[in-house]
Amino acid sequence: MSNTVPPSGERTDKWKRALDATVRTLKTTKFWSELFIMTAAVFMCAVAIHFFLYPSGIITGSATGVAIVFNRLMPGITTGNFILIINVLLLIVAFIILGPEFGAKTVYTSVILGPFVDFLDDVAPIEGSLFATDIAGTMYSDLWSDALWFVLIIGIAQAILFSVNASTGGLDIVGKIITKYTHMAIGTSVAIVGILSCFTALLTSSLGNVLMGILVTWINGLIIDYFMSKMSTKIRVMIVVDDPTKTKDYILHTINRGVTIHEVYGGYTGKKKYQLETELDQKDFTKLRQYLSTTTENTFVTADPVSDVYGIWREKPHLKQLEEEAENTVTTPNSHRIKPE
Repeated sequence: MSNTVPPSGERTDKWKRALDATVRTLKTTKFWSELFIMTAAVFMCAVAIHFFLYPSGIITGSATGVAIVFNRLMPGITTGNFILIINVLLLIVAFIILGPEFGAKTVYTSVILGPFVDFLDDVAPIEGSLFATDIAGTMYSDLWSDALWFVLIIGIAQAILFSVNASTGGLDIVGKIITKYTHMAIGTSVAIVGILSCFTALLTSSLGNVLMGILVTWINGLIIDYFMSKMSTKIRVMIVVDDPTKTKDYILHTINRGVTIHEVYGGYTGKKKYQLETELDQKDFTKLRQYLSTTTENTFVTADPVSDVYGIWREKPHLKQLEEEAENTVTTPNSHRIKPE
């Protein structure tokens, strides 16, 4: 007799595991500590949409752009509600393909984006472009100023959300899926999906506005990739010292980062020294610089940026875990690996 679980049972188990994982995610301190960041980033998106996207009349490649098109075709339903409808459909896909953490965070961000947009429309209604100028009694909009401010603000907000494994929902979810399977930069994926969706604007806008939307969407992708690279950049620090003990302990137990130690020899003096190598974020690097400026040890320090770190990147572990890992370290005569980043 076959022990194969019926397809319906498999689907039930899959959804149960996804629900359990989502509940565990919601209980973590890390999730709630990122809640404020996600809320602020979504509000930035709403500001960009309300104050710059709406007045410009540009239809960008996004769920918001598609929602604006639908709102013009069916004005009885608000843009915010259209955003919500599109997001709900794509969120189901996000949970299945991208996992419970991304899905849970994006549920929150996508649900509040529409209400934020409608809230700004109620408390700060705007009739035209903030950059409009009065020339002989006629108001002229500055399309480029609206477009540039929109892509700058929303690009930064999207990069912040992607950095905490979230998104504004909508077409960002499709872009994230493309990135998962093609390893394409997230900004590039979002731009490709967005540019394709821009053509829905032909239903309500001129060809010129559609082409403008495509350009703005492409620039938005570049901005996302730029800020994502800046936020993921780490600093590789190389420290040459006579005795590595104190500096090593500071990195391991105060900064809580990994460190590699090599035996090196001075080319001029021929003396044996030790070179410590570690990868830090900017905050930790500042702490290390302050420590090294107060130490009496004779150190030589170099630092250079690293575009990204793959593998284990320690998220401030407990000291006990650090000590357990150090005890299990395999060492060689000339290279002592504490823990790879």
